[in-house]
Amino acid sequence: MSPPPTTQTGELPQTPAGPETLNLGLGQPSPSLLPLPLVHEAAMRRLGPGADPLVLQYGSIHGPLSFREGLAALMSERHRSATRPEQLLVTGGISSALAFVSQLFATPGQTVVCSDPTYFLARGIFESQGLPVVGVPVDEHGLQVERLEQHLEDGLRPGFVYCMPSFHNPTGVELAPARARRLVELAERYDFVVVADEPYLMLGFGDAPPPSLSDDVVILGNTAPAGGAFKVAAKVTINLGGAFYVNALGLDTRLAGELQIVARNGLAPSATGQISTVGGVFEGYGQKLEIERGLVSFQGPLERPALNIVALRKGLEVEAGVAITGTARRPQVRLVSEPSVPDPAKLSWIVLGRAPDESNGADLALLIPAAQALLGGTGGGISSQLAGSLGLDQISVGQGDLNSVSRGATSSVVDSGTRVSADGSVSGQVVTLGKRLSAEAFISFEQSLVGAASIVKLSYQLSRRVSVVARGGTDNAVDMYYTFVFR
Repeated sequence: MSPPPTTQTGELPQTPAGPETLNLGLGQPSPSLLPLPLVHEAAMRRLGPGADPLVLQYGSIHGPLSFREGLAALMSERHRSATRPEQLLVTGGISSALAFVSQLFATPGQTVVCSDPTYFLARGIFESQGLPVVGVPVDEHGLQVERLEQHLEDGLRPGFVYCMPSFHNPTGVELAPARARRLVELAERYDFVVVADEPYLMLGFGDAPPPSLSDDVVILGNTAPAGGAFKVAAKVTINLGGAFYVNALGLDTRLAGELQIVARNGLAPSATGQISTVGGVFEGYGQKLEIERGLVSFQGPLERPALNIVALRKGLEVEAGVAITGTARRPQVRLVSEPSVPDPAKLSWIVLGRAPDESNGADLALLIPAAQALLGGTGGGISSQLAGSLGLDQISVGQGDLNSVSRGATSSVVDSGTRVSADGSVSGQVVTLGKRLSAEAFISFEQSLVGAASIVKLSYQLSRRVSVVARGGTDNAVDMYYTFVFR
């Protein structure tokens, strides 16, 4: 008698490994556990005589409401924290879910973190979205969060951290509660999202499920506050009408739309609906950009609406501007134009109102701080193109003088985490061009924008805290630095 078919020996194997291979990377149930009779019965109820033909239409983007209501009730019971149907989005499996979160919580070129080893399709999905992957080892207590913390202290700023807290695939270990708490603390401190993949959460043999990381994180060991005498529930509809004007932070427009806000006892308010702009302009880097499209969509927590905004500088041969997508907590900004031109040219049309003059250094001096002011600090896009076109790792404009020990950055094209100065003056500013020679060595050339002073600087990192900086030119010196980190 031949053995029953498996995921590898059946008609539709998931991976190309042959029957002689025992693939421990696949988290799949035994075929004997697949409930074919129940699926058949459910299909007959939905597709039998008198069935609604609309069941075969596309349906809700978020998934059938009746299914999300049942799933929310199950998760509320098993996770020991309340879950609402509007918080759930049904996907076609974890692969499509990972592709979705890759686009939502990170931008191409931004690093993401996952456990090492990890789910065998995860790394390929992240890399296919243009996201470099940093692996963090797993031991008998799950993800080594202390190793992640070292990366963060060294400057890593991931878009998100992907982990499997319960019955990790492929090791089977669980994330220790202390590490789970620390991971949440690091996410709050360094502003990244934790993507918790929990397919096996309900498969434990104990009385209580293992700790999980969900959208409503419960810190184990904390005592929940005693309930009050009253339970409050509210459903409020807000209509902005036809005369709701906003003039702040460079935005001058009228807002329209309607929101429905729901509050339940003990849960944060949620909202559904959409707010849109009606005409108006946005002023950025000295230019007024006309708002072509401005949509803010709410489908869940109030603090995380989805953005869909396009603003252009109109009336020119090339109408260029910015498009903002993502969420309010993690907006993604990119340059757009009609007709389409390279990103450096788009920026020039926004700032200068003309095509860039590549032979003119003054254009570069204007566009470098504009790139940072318009597009923020993380790498990728126009910033990387401006530096990459010159074969450099850093282009920045800093406030100070060449002889100073430190200098505040007013704009940085490649470095992240720098501030953008609102001061438009060139006085006292220095242009820095840098190239990394190795993991420890970095060489740079610094030129004053208001004089002939210039230096060449070589920085060498002796350890995590000790570095040596030698410079020659207008100023000649050798400095040694010891870095203190205060928490």
